[in-house]
Amino acid sequence: MRLSKQKWLKTPARRRAEIFFSPTADGFTLIEILVVVTIIGITLSLAVANLYPDEREKLQQETDRAQAMLEIARDEAAFSGRTVAFNIADNKLMFYTRDARSVEIKWLPLQNSSLQARPFVEGVRAVLQLGSNAAGAGSAEGADKDGLAAFQSAGVGVPFAVQLVSSAGQRSITVDALGNLSQDNDSTVSNLGNAANAR
Repeated sequence: MRLSKQKWLKTPARRRAEIFFSPTADGFTLIEILVVVTIIGITLSLAVANLYPDEREKLQQETDRAQAMLEIARDEAAFSGRTVAFNIADNKLMFYTRDARSVEIKWLPLQNSSLQARPFVEGVRAVLQLGSNAAGAGSAEGADKDGLAAFQSAGVGVPFAVQLVSSAGQRSITVDALGNLSQDNDSTVSNLGNAANAR
């Protein structure tokens, strides 16, 4: 039996090359690899953007977190029937409640897991404005005399504002006498913000 000339010329190396380059061989085309690399690149860019927010996003996230904590404090005061006060010390919100056993006005740290003191992120400073500085005046069981803003069961005694300032601008959380919270976005840094950054 004679082998055909074409079959005879196929060496093992040539057969491997034909299998590798044949259109029916299993594998990925260049287009498929480029599509996968593009998808991976887009996914990584989105992940990096979420992991490392810019200064403006960081400021907005801290403002939203502070407002949520203040809303929890307001609700705690309304549902428990006791005054919940707070101040800003060492650039973090600190929450207190009045000592019911004391005849004098005495504030104790609030034991509530939702209202644990947590510092603001680096680059964001917080400033508390009470009474006339926050478009109002009044009294909340002496809290304003101690430099505290307070939520009572029926609202707040002293309207107040919390300003968060960073290099990207400032955001304000204002609270009226009924305990309503609102955000005011201001992209320019005020004199108060510059003073807060200077600390």
